[in-house]
Amino acid sequence: MIKTLTKSIAFLSALFLPLVFIAQTVVISEVGFRSTASVDDYVELYNTTGSAINLSGYTLVPSTGSTVTLTGTIPANGFYVIGKNTSEISFESSWGVTIGGTSVYQNSSNVLSTTSGVTFELKNTGGTVIDNTIGYGITLGTRLYQCPVGSFEGNDQNENSISYFNPGGINEKSLDDLTHWTVSIYNSTWDVGRINHLTHSENLIIKNAYWAPASSDKATDIYVANSSYIRISTGSVSTLGNLYIDDDASVAITSTGSFTTSGTIYINETGVNNLNKYNLWSTPFTSGATDILTTFSGVNPCDVYTYQATTQEWKSDYSVPFSTTCNGSAVTFQAINVISSPEGTADGKMDIGRGYFIPGNSSTPLRTLTGSGLNNGDINVAVYGSSASVAGGNDWNLVGNPYPCGIWTYKFLQNANNSSLINAIYVYNGDGGYYETYNAVSGFVLASCQGFFVNASSVVDGHLGDLAFTNSMRVNYNTTFRLNQQTMFISLEGTNMNDQIQVILDPESEDFYDNKHDAYKLPNPNNFNIATYIDTELFVFNGIKPVANHQTKTIKLFVETPAAGNYDITLDSLNLIDKYLNIKLEDKLNNTFTDLRTSSFTFSTTEADSITDRFFIHLTNTVTSTQEVNTNFFVSIYSNNGYLNVNTLGETTIEIVTIYDVIGRTIYSSNVKSNEHNIQTNNFLSGIYIVKVIGSNGKETMKRVFID
Repeated sequence: MIKTLTKSIAFLSALFLPLVFIAQTVVISEVGFRSTASVDDYVELYNTTGSAINLSGYTLVPSTGSTVTLTGTIPANGFYVIGKNTSEISFESSWGVTIGGTSVYQNSSNVLSTTSGVTFELKNTGGTVIDNTIGYGITLGTRLYQCPVGSFEGNDQNENSISYFNPGGINEKSLDDLTHWTVSIYNSTWDVGRINHLTHSENLIIKNAYWAPASSDKATDIYVANSSYIRISTGSVSTLGNLYIDDDASVAITSTGSFTTSGTIYINETGVNNLNKYNLWSTPFTSGATDILTTFSGVNPCDVYTYQATTQEWKSDYSVPFSTTCNGSAVTFQAINVISSPEGTADGKMDIGRGYFIPGNSSTPLRTLTGSGLNNGDINVAVYGSSASVAGGNDWNLVGNPYPCGIWTYKFLQNANNSSLINAIYVYNGDGGYYETYNAVSGFVLASCQGFFVNASSVVDGHLGDLAFTNSMRVNYNTTFRLNQQTMFISLEGTNMNDQIQVILDPESEDFYDNKHDAYKLPNPNNFNIATYIDTELFVFNGIKPVANHQTKTIKLFVETPAAGNYDITLDSLNLIDKYLNIKLEDKLNNTFTDLRTSSFTFSTTEADSITDRFFIHLTNTVTSTQEVNTNFFVSIYSNNGYLNVNTLGETTIEIVTIYDVIGRTIYSSNVKSNEHNIQTNNFLSGIYIVKVIGSNGKETMKRVFID
């Protein structure tokens, strides 16, 4: 599934081959031949309806041999297996399956004919042919490929083409009868696939498995089913026909290998199903292969966007002048409306490594991208800096995964070339309308055809360097792994929306901005946002040094709500955070403190609002000894709205507050003898200051604070 980015995007569906579908109730879903144990041969039927069907009076008529009269009932959306001459228990044992639930079994007691080349017709009680297997084609029914696990002779039942396959349907396929295909092996005790070397005109289906071909392997047509993949390291592999890559399937080349096709490549990917939402797309095909409006047919051309990084503006990618109709009005795109040098030439084609925002489609969320060559090897994508100021900072670049498989985000961000330019990626979730952010320690896989934002965070305009995509980043699956660092996940929730930030505790981080963990907030377009402040900037990842014993650190929050209503600030989860770290939310408006470990905090707004000076997270490292707790000195120190706020979070009062500048000069000092002290800072120069606080118990704490 494609992840999503700034409005919401979608895909159109197309079947791999033109098929004629006739309304069916029961179809022949599979024929299984097994010359090494022919008593295990079978024919399988599938009930395409949601109701059970009585098969009494139905017949299965072979081209050679005796007719089988069926009995009993086939369950709703279930299977009916007709065995040649073995009991149900023996059949299950031989094929490694269990017949039951939505499947039933009938032993034909050697009436079933399964000689080489035999075809079958299925007739209903009136003698009408409702399905057949003539020519291994789909004359009437839809093949579901629901084989049991075990050896199977494909291609005209030739012993030389024995292969293996699994239970579970490839019902998306609808290409040809399974007896014409070779299928990979997979079952509950295996974690890899296996296919014999292909050296001539075999066709190949890969389902619930992978194919790791040898060098110079060839096939005619290859279909890679959902969640399956082809993995190539150094081999040179080719197809003599077409390559079909289903949604969530992939072709991963991890080293110097290659994959070429003589025919057409079809890649299915699913986007959002709403015209008012967007996905962020990219192309896995070589230059000029993906026409935007042909691939995403039905989309209003005025709603397709890419991004000009040098000016920080949304642009289109059409050859100009380009005339169309938008919202009932004639529109002509001119040079000012489209991407331009130095970032590319507008031509109506998706550029390699560029991201595109494209609306969803309610009737056909599945899109089929077609081409003849897949991107492979090292790919460089230019990154630009800009002095133009936009929400969330500047230097945003909209790029995209160029490969027909996923890439590890951590490998991408840790690449020496890339780490000098960026420190996070931002993936748009079209269904939710928000950005998901990942840094160099996040174990996230960026899907094929996925666009994403990066922020170069530079003060220089123009070309800053090139992002590097390499085969070593490529992976054949899409899994998110748990972080291996101390992290707290804090969310804003309400009106069926959710936005999350991360506070990361790491000894190598700093309490001010540092590039390792801190990632700027890219505001969500739905005006539903939560972020932390570092100085005056907004961040979605905020890395700080771990909180020492008896120490408190304060993090200021930014909250944006799109309308009046009730909202919650919630501690979603903790990863490797010590149980002695207190996490409290201060609401300055109501002068309340909420322990987020035990409950969420609920607040209300009477209108859409941007809240900048109300909410603060206080992190306090307590100790295990109850006697020590009574004498500890926990202090919150933070700058807000022209004041430096100093508060104790325990019973001990503040005795003295002293402020030093960065060269050690005393700027301010006061005897307090209170639990709270606020210092007006309007006359302070903008910069870093050191605040020292001494408590009535003689303990002291110091903190570095930025005052603007």
